[in-house]
Amino acid sequence: MVFFRTFLFVCCALVCQLPAAEQERRCFTLDADPVSAKLADIADDWTFTFAVDGQEREVAGRRLVRWGAYRDDDSGAQVVLADGGVLVAEILSIDDDTLSVYSDVFGELAIPLAQVAGMVLEPPMDPLRRDLLLDQIRTAAGTQDRLLMENGDVVQGVISEKPRVGPRSADDVLTKINIRLPSADEPVAIRYEKITAVIFDPALRKTPSLRGLRCGFGLDDGSLLWVAKVQTKRSMMLRLVCGLEIDTDLETVVDVTVCLQPLGGDCLYLSDLKVIDYKHIPFLQRRWEYQPDRNVLGGRLRAGAELTLKGVGMHSTSRLVYSVPKGVTRLEGQLAIDDQAGQGGSVLYRVFVNRPEEGWQTVFRSEPVRGGARPAPLSVDVANARGVMLVVEFADQGDVLDYADWLNLYFAR
Repeated sequence: MVFFRTFLFVCCALVCQLPAAEQERRCFTLDADPVSAKLADIADDWTFTFAVDGQEREVAGRRLVRWGAYRDDDSGAQVVLADGGVLVAEILSIDDDTLSVYSDVFGELAIPLAQVAGMVLEPPMDPLRRDLLLDQIRTAAGTQDRLLMENGDVVQGVISEKPRVGPRSADDVLTKINIRLPSADEPVAIRYEKITAVIFDPALRKTPSLRGLRCGFGLDDGSLLWVAKVQTKRSMMLRLVCGLEIDTDLETVVDVTVCLQPLGGDCLYLSDLKVIDYKHIPFLQRRWEYQPDRNVLGGRLRAGAELTLKGVGMHSTSRLVYSVPKGVTRLEGQLAIDDQAGQGGSVLYRVFVNRPEEGWQTVFRSEPVRGGARPAPLSVDVANARGVMLVVEFADQGDVLDYADWLNLYFAR
């Protein structure tokens, strides 16, 4: 018995140490049932090749729903890119128009400041606080640099003399960032350890184009890159939506990528569509708004410690109505109580479909979904439907912690 337990422990340890390419992950497409697959290749035309049961299977990027799962990271500095992506990297230096960083995956990179929204120097351990901080950086407006201090203060001005900001060593210890305040002639030196995040002047930020197929690459270091184009003529180049070009190689990309999710293909995510009607009926007094691609608290969608890039957050009791686009046949997704509820929350999910001469008909009703449970699948026939209504009702615990998520909710062409 002791030998068996030791053997099992060693096997589990070896599996956990396998590189990402050696670990099979679930692959979801519009044309086949989900399978366990290994990423093998990515072509310039967004054709993905996966190894499935020892055989290669090609999937067009427009037909890939997602592969793998993404988890973010709360340790080390993070560069927040103008397209919403996050690059985990040490901050080396800043000059007038360039941020220099070192990534364990890609090495040293020089990123134009027009492609950067800001950087997080000390990511909060709490996932919700971390998400809200990233959104604060991404959505910032104005015409000045900002330092977000650990005590909650915000210092505005122009980062001046662009000091070296890492990595720290015995011979090169970062002690301050200089920022020139609007009413001061000389810059003010602020100690590095007092700063949580930096927002670069939003007015200088380049607005990324969201046209065409693009793909989210979740990496094993917690980075999330939105890639607009892949070129593989010599080695490999990833052109991000923000415009940054990263020279790398296929082997590196395959080894470190743990999640792929294309956008702009044949999955029409409901969080990207116009809402026809929304209504929330409070259990007591508090009113909740629905949240596209976020939970009802404003954090990113999380279930089972995995972060979902697309979906809708709702609270009991509420309803959300969409028109059904022409040419779609099914509504697909997963149902779960967000991790922010812990083991709390208990809701019922219902889906109604409106078809000509039939009116609204119930086509799906879930069993009670509780906090901590694995996401449950949702698949509904919406062929020839004019509208779809999503309803969240409280189950047997009132509306306490009813942070209901509709994960990866999309219409399939």
